[in-house]
Amino acid sequence: MKRAIFGAGANGRLFLQGMELSGVTVDAFIDQTSMLSEVDGVPVLKPDVIDEREEWELFCAVFPQSLVKPSNRELQSSVAQLHQLGFSQVIGFSESLHRFPEIIQGYFKRHHLWMHSDPEVMVSREAIDRLRPLLCDQQSVQLLDQWVAWRSTQSMSHYIEPDGQCEYFPQDIPQLFPQGPLHFIDCGAYTGDTVEDLYQLWEGEIGAVTCFEPDLDNLQQLHATLEKLQQSTEKGVCHIYPCGVGLQTEVLSFSGGQGSSSTMVMSQAAEEGMVQVPVVSLDQAVGLARPNYIKMDVEGAELKALQGARELIASQAPSLAICLYHKPEDLWEIPLYLHQLQPNYKMYLRTHDHLGLSTVLYCHL
Repeated sequence: MKRAIFGAGANGRLFLQGMELSGVTVDAFIDQTSMLSEVDGVPVLKPDVIDEREEWELFCAVFPQSLVKPSNRELQSSVAQLHQLGFSQVIGFSESLHRFPEIIQGYFKRHHLWMHSDPEVMVSREAIDRLRPLLCDQQSVQLLDQWVAWRSTQSMSHYIEPDGQCEYFPQDIPQLFPQGPLHFIDCGAYTGDTVEDLYQLWEGEIGAVTCFEPDLDNLQQLHATLEKLQQSTEKGVCHIYPCGVGLQTEVLSFSGGQGSSSTMVMSQAAEEGMVQVPVVSLDQAVGLARPNYIKMDVEGAELKALQGARELIASQAPSLAICLYHKPEDLWEIPLYLHQLQPNYKMYLRTHDHLGLSTVLYCHL
C-alpha cells in the first residue's frame, strides 16, 4: 500500500511533518495544480500519471470548503473528486488529523491564526469566567468550554468539528435576523461570497447592502459578483467602499493579494511589500444609514473596527456577526468589549469550519 498526501501546499507540508513524526512514510504528494516537482524531498504527482489507483491511500490536506454555503453549492468535496478519479481509499481532512495527532501540533507551533504553542497565550481563565455567563444558550457555553479544553491541551480529543450551519446566517439562533428591511454591512467583503449567500437565503426585504473591501484583486471580483446579483434579482441596492474599517479614518499599511487572508497592519508606516490604503470608522461612514446587521471578517482588525463603531453599537444595537479566530485573545476580548458597549446584547458562539476557523460571535437584542 502506497501513501500520498492530496495537496502540496502549506497544509500538505504540515501533514507530511506530522505523518513522518508518526513513523509513516509518504510516497508522494498528489496535486492537480502545483507547478512543483517535489516538496521537502517528496515527489509531486498529477493524478493522471498514477496507475493502479486502488493501491494508494490518500490523506486529504486540502482544506474542506463549507458546502452548506449557497455560494459553494456547485463545488464538490475533495473526497468526492478523488473517488471519481478512481481513488477508493481516501481519508478526509478531519479524519486525517485524528489518525495523526502530530499534524495538529504543527499548526500550533506555527502560530497559525489563533493557535499558539503556549496554552497560556490562548486561554485567560479569568476573562473566560466573565464571558461564560454572557452566553445565551447551552450550545454556546459547551462550545466555549470545548475551546478552552482544546487550547489548554492541544489534543485532538477536544477537536471542534464544524456545526453544519451557514456562516453568518445560522438557523439555530432565534431572533438574530432583524425585522423589516435589511440594511447589511459586510466588513471584509472579499469577493462577495457572503453577499451571494445573503441574496440566496434572505426571504425578506433587502433595503441596502454596503461592502467594505480594501484588496484591489478582491475588489474586481466583488464588483463582478454584485453586478451579477443585481442583474438577477430586484433585491436592494449595493454599495462598495474600497477601503478597510478601523478605529478612525486614516491611512494604514495593507498586505493584499492573499485572497481571503489579506491583512491590515495597524501602522501608518509603509512596509516592504505593502500598500497604503484608506481606513474608515463605521461611526463616520455609515452611522447615519442605521444598519441593522453587521458582519466583520477583517483578518485580526475586528476589535479596532468595533471600537470605530462604538457609537453605532451603543445607540442602535444592530445585530452582529463578528469573527473571533484571527487572534487568541479575540475569543474573550471582543465579547467582553461588546458587552460594555451594549449590555443588553444576547450573545451566541458558533464554529462553522475546521481548525476553529469561521468561529463567530453573534449578537442581537
